[in-house]
Amino acid sequence: MDPLRTPSPGPSLTLHERDRRWAMTRRFLDEHNLDGLIVAGLKSRERFELYLANDLMDGVVVFPRVGAPVHLTWVPTKITGRTDAVGRERTYWIDDVRAVRLDQGIVDTLAEMRIGRGRIGVLGLASNIPGEPHGVIPYPLWEAVSHGAPHAEFVDVWWDYAMAMLPKSAEELSLVRESAHIGEHACEAMQAAIFAGARETEVYAAVMGVLYANGAVTSAPNLLMRAGTEHFTISQPAWTYDPGAARTLKTGDLVNAEIFSIYGGLETQQQMTVSIGAPDRLHTALASATRDAYHAGIAAIKPGATFADIDQAMQKVVLDAGFWHIAPQVQSLNPIVLNGALCHGLDRLPDRERFRGLAPVPRTGDGVIVEGMVFALEPNACDGPHRVTVGGSVIVTADGVEELNHLATNLTSVSG
Repeated sequence: MDPLRTPSPGPSLTLHERDRRWAMTRRFLDEHNLDGLIVAGLKSRERFELYLANDLMDGVVVFPRVGAPVHLTWVPTKITGRTDAVGRERTYWIDDVRAVRLDQGIVDTLAEMRIGRGRIGVLGLASNIPGEPHGVIPYPLWEAVSHGAPHAEFVDVWWDYAMAMLPKSAEELSLVRESAHIGEHACEAMQAAIFAGARETEVYAAVMGVLYANGAVTSAPNLLMRAGTEHFTISQPAWTYDPGAARTLKTGDLVNAEIFSIYGGLETQQQMTVSIGAPDRLHTALASATRDAYHAGIAAIKPGATFADIDQAMQKVVLDAGFWHIAPQVQSLNPIVLNGALCHGLDRLPDRERFRGLAPVPRTGDGVIVEGMVFALEPNACDGPHRVTVGGSVIVTADGVEELNHLATNLTSVSG
């Protein structure tokens, strides 16, 4: 069998998982004294409608405490697609789907469910998701809903509901493992594509080809990648928006990629860094600090610990080694509600005055670790503009962690 291909079809979710998620949601509504929940998927990174619908419609799920949910979309073809030969092969979680203008559709659905004067939770007004700190619901949409349902009490439940989503079921964890398995293959393909004379575009294509060939997708910005002797940023390659900017790789370059492997809506991440030729002394030291920080994270993760415990343990290793870090050392996945601190140790940054716009960013919240949560460990260590990042994803077990990735947890090298 081709080592870059996994058997098809892969694991999937059953109606038992739907019932589990819906039961959890109704308990949540009871506990928070809510009559219903509005869950916005739209064009967000995490596409929260998928959690309740197992379907993506760029829309909104309205979920009542009593009765069946309704899935609203602005795209009629999302509905007609259920009726052709291909669409009829699938089992759908929500039967009532409607193509509407979303603002009026939400108002009408709340009235129809007789909760238009009730207390309604909303997911999408705020978040800790990277790039979406102010939520994903557009102001005109929410203004129209608020005016259309003036007697409703709308409550932002982002934090509490996102935290309730973190512990995963056995079915969900089978998808997480498949996601990480595909991500591991993508790391292998990335390493194989890297050599002096290769182009960044070829490395990018190798990673993405493995993901898509095995039924995984990515989330914007799809793949973060940087190639060169300095790595003073973590971003999508410049050539994805600046034509002609793709680099040709050279001996001495480090190629770093943050891979987002998403299978069945469940994400794992791999932080792959490859040196073309043996890494120099500085990058070897940075790699050693990241590897030690990775092990510190593994040791800190266990049920009953807190997210702050993990973040602090990993940061301490990097800072005690005399380095600083530009990105989080750790974050929760599915969803990214817990995100480690950024830009700590800035006093070690040479010519600090040039970068006075940089400031430490605290971790976004804290929570107790429980079995079934999924985390991305992404230790990064910087010395001036030089950076090494490694890491992979883990599942919290009853007494520790299950490591899902291996190749990306060390700085690797290929011949120059």
